[in-house]
Amino acid sequence: IEEAEFLYEYNNEMTDIILAYDGTLDRYDKGNIVAFFGDPVHHEDHAERACAAALDMQARLSAHWGEDTGLRLRCGLSSGQVVVGDMGSRYRADYTVAGDAVNLAARLVQVERRLGAAITISQDTCAHVEEVFEVQELDRITFTGCGQPVAVYEVLCRRGELDEEKAQLLRHYQQ
Repeated sequence: IEEAEFLYEYNNEMTDIILAYDGTLDRYDKGNIVAFFGDPVHHEDHAERACAAALDMQARLSAHWGEDTGLRLRCGLSSGQVVVGDMGSRYRADYTVAGDAVNLAARLVQVERRLGAAITISQDTCAHVEEVFEVQELDRITFTGCGQPVAVYEVLCRRGELDEEKAQLLRHYQQ
């Protein structure tokens, strides 16, 4: 019962943020929230909206539940052509998204376990957001189903919000 109550509160808090950036909620899946940006309402800055939502979700998680709870946000964001629509059946509607970019985003979520990055983005997403957010390249990874290695980046914060301590750590990491 406590877990169900927590998930209800957590899902509400995080979904409010997604919707505030005009994201579309796809589904809740055992503590995971799947959402997409740019459809059904198109926004040229959909990648920026997704990154901003992820940063706000990270901040809300920390502020609302505290950092010492062991809860960590893991977001994988990828940009690309996808199919959006009802992919259900005559028995149940399922407005969802499918495609290589969706599969890549799901794989990027797993990068956190290996590299400790909370918000990971693909090189395609990075190209859309690197002027607005501080990002760092983490690695080039060949994912199953992707023929070429994919450059994986971490979103750190909005441009201009990187404090000196983090900036020094970033410089050290890049060396």
